[in-house]
Amino acid sequence: MHAPWPLALLVALALLAVLDAGFRILWHPHPSRLPEQFSPAYLDAYVDGARNERPVIVLGDSTLWGYHLDANAAAVAQLARLEPHRAFLNLSYEGGSIVNSVFALRLALAHGVVPSAVIVNLNSKEFNPADSAYSRLQPSLETDVAPLFGPRDRGRLTLLPPPTLADRIDAAVSRVWAVYRERVDIRVAIFGFDDAAGFVTDVLHRLTGESARADRLHQPTAEAFAGTYDLEPPAPDNVESAYLRELRDDLVRRHVPTIAFLTPTNHALLHDTIDDPTYTDNLRRIATAMRGPSIRVVDLDRLAVGPHFIDNDHLDATGSRILAARLARELDALTP
Repeated sequence: MHAPWPLALLVALALLAVLDAGFRILWHPHPSRLPEQFSPAYLDAYVDGARNERPVIVLGDSTLWGYHLDANAAAVAQLARLEPHRAFLNLSYEGGSIVNSVFALRLALAHGVVPSAVIVNLNSKEFNPADSAYSRLQPSLETDVAPLFGPRDRGRLTLLPPPTLADRIDAAVSRVWAVYRERVDIRVAIFGFDDAAGFVTDVLHRLTGESARADRLHQPTAEAFAGTYDLEPPAPDNVESAYLRELRDDLVRRHVPTIAFLTPTNHALLHDTIDDPTYTDNLRRIATAMRGPSIRVVDLDRLAVGPHFIDNDHLDATGSRILAARLARELDALTP
């Protein structure tokens, strides 16, 4: 005899409630770096996990995050192995920028994280208004920090469009249903991709050799990065420059020991473009603007040589090890 549908519905809802409760208890992400795709809820949980650790907060872009590298080979993971007595909260990610670093730090502070130190990379290409991350926040970070925006932020930043009715319904369901709220994170944790299509496509490309062929064909050229670095001095209304000053002021006001480093750049690849006095002058401006009490600015623009780069500014595993070793020395000198 079939159970009446109301009973079946109640059983289904009870099972969903048990699953959701178990997920809330067991799901505590603490990776060495954020995944490529993550939800606001995942970011919140990741930051909350560091509240009692007094971590070194790492802020930055894909150079620190480890573009095209396994998580364990990325600079921050290698740094953590060199400094096992320290906790790290790695808030670098692909598509980072100075603007993102400012609000990632503010998010951590708003969650009650008390940093023992901060490491932040200053990538001169991100001051270029043509850069994809210029004046834009990563969407999940923007969702989280929107309550922290003031009128000046709303005037400067390129923000997401206002939420639609579907967005508001999605947000309402997410507030009460944890598994639904972190569906992207679950898919990424299981498959490494935020959808099944990406996973299946990646498997097929690996089986057919398409991935290997594409890697062989991907040889970075100087022409591919034409226009990446703006050699003109930043305009008075440059958004990244404005937030660089705010980042400095936030750190100085809180007396946070900080290492700010100029991002290693592949001069062998970009020699004809950036080996120019104007490029050096721009680096000097960035360094000068960031300096302050308790902030050490380190010029690592020429730290690595051409063979240790994947492209213009992304380091391979060896280059990331070189960067990690240098940051470890700087960190030990800053906070023994």
